[in-house]
Amino acid sequence: MSLMRPNPHYRRILPLLLLFTFFVTTEISAADIAIRYDIPYNVDLTDPLQQLDIYTPTPHKGRLPLLIHLHGGGWRMGDKKSLDEHGIFYAERGIIFVAVNYRLSPEVTHPTHVGDCTTAVAWVLRHVIKLGGDPQRVYLSGHSAGAHLAALLATDPRYLGRYDLSPARLRGVIPVDSAAFDLAAENQDWSIRRYITSAFGEEITTLRAASPLIQVIRHRAYPPFLILVSSLRENAVAQSQLFTARLSMNGGIAVCNVINDLSHSAMNIGMAEEESPVSTAILGWINASAPLQ
Repeated sequence: MSLMRPNPHYRRILPLLLLFTFFVTTEISAADIAIRYDIPYNVDLTDPLQQLDIYTPTPHKGRLPLLIHLHGGGWRMGDKKSLDEHGIFYAERGIIFVAVNYRLSPEVTHPTHVGDCTTAVAWVLRHVIKLGGDPQRVYLSGHSAGAHLAALLATDPRYLGRYDLSPARLRGVIPVDSAAFDLAAENQDWSIRRYITSAFGEEITTLRAASPLIQVIRHRAYPPFLILVSSLRENAVAQSQLFTARLSMNGGIAVCNVINDLSHSAMNIGMAEEESPVSTAILGWINASAPLQ
């Protein structure tokens, strides 16, 4: 299924309109899915990239699980516009899907990317009931660079702490095919090193502070993690398994699934494909997770 997005001419004014109307106005409706595009999550409206899209099953009874997703693109590319199929796929299966944009390098550097994503997650957590979601079943996923950002804000409590929130408010985190759990790793994949340098610089203290692996320590509460990684990316597999072990050793709950023979881009596509091992793992995990008591 494909849907037409709003004419770009109108996208310039939609953020202001939607700020006041998104709870009562459905922008697009098709096949029992209500879609709201370009909702600003930053009250200051400082940048058009600080927006999100919401895909909601309709009508529905009760509160639904909600999945927030952060796109990939090496912290310098990507757009939520590419996630229509993802949003429709999950909404058709009874899950509210929220696609997030964030500001990109080289115009900005760390910690702006994760700061924007944290603001978006905080916005969703504040509005989850009005969105029809279950506040005890909010999940966070990301692909590639988005997987790194999801893992970072879920392991470093300082980010959500700025909004008086804890990562423990998330029912689960799903990083998809990241090789950036440790940005400072000496054997870091050369193919992403240039993206890391552009977004984070080369200062070792900054790289370590922005590494989810380094943030995992004892005596912190972490949401459960479902980590999905392509078998074709040796460095990503190694980092994912190390991150999983680090979480488990420090009292967290983490599962790492190595998906055979899917490319990096196919892992993203597989999130929204019927019977893909990626979507099957995600849906199975969400559907098997009972609400927290």
